[in-house]
Amino acid sequence: MGHAEEVENRLDIRENRLDMQKWKIDRACEMATLHEMTGQGDRMTLKSMGESSGTSGPPGANPGQRSGGSRRRHTWQRLGIFLVAALGGILAAAGYTGALWYYFPRHDYDRWQGRWRIIVHDRATPHVVRVVGQHWEYEGAERERVYRLELDSQAEPRRLHLELLDTHGLQGPTPRMHGIYAFDSRHQVRVVLLPATEPLPDHWDQAEHVLTLIRD
Repeated sequence: MGHAEEVENRLDIRENRLDMQKWKIDRACEMATLHEMTGQGDRMTLKSMGESSGTSGPPGANPGQRSGGSRRRHTWQRLGIFLVAALGGILAAAGYTGALWYYFPRHDYDRWQGRWRIIVHDRATPHVVRVVGQHWEYEGAERERVYRLELDSQAEPRRLHLELLDTHGLQGPTPRMHGIYAFDSRHQVRVVLLPATEPLPDHWDQAEHVLTLIRD
């Protein structure tokens, strides 16, 4: 074999190797494309590409079915991620709103919300007041009473009015009470409660029988 023929054979071998590498690269790109395609039109394209390339998967495997299953899995994964993100956003917004309400209440109705323990002479009693919306629920030793709560935060001192809601079995006028209040902190409020027929003190230094309510 002459020198020229030897060189030509080496060039042919190198060219064959380049063709093989190019075929592998094309095959890898084709598989990546097959993996990303979705939809019926994509499945038809997959089938035509498979037929044109003369390649096929394992016996019994359908490229369109494999792509459809992969598409459905990706769809459910994306939907799950979206739902988790949406739920996380809602919870975060709710927590942020609750924190704002708790630390920076907009008005006195917000400040009153919750369960309050009545303190007399620096000693806790079994009596509890629970405020829900505009309902003042008194939990005593005998029974519970529910009143409609109205606040006058513009008065000085601030005033509240209570009207009994459940009057079943009672005779005479509906029991009403009124009083003055002042928040010492988010967790403590001073209250003077009197029957509606009795006058309220104009100043705290004139107040008697002051109750202290501690957030329970």
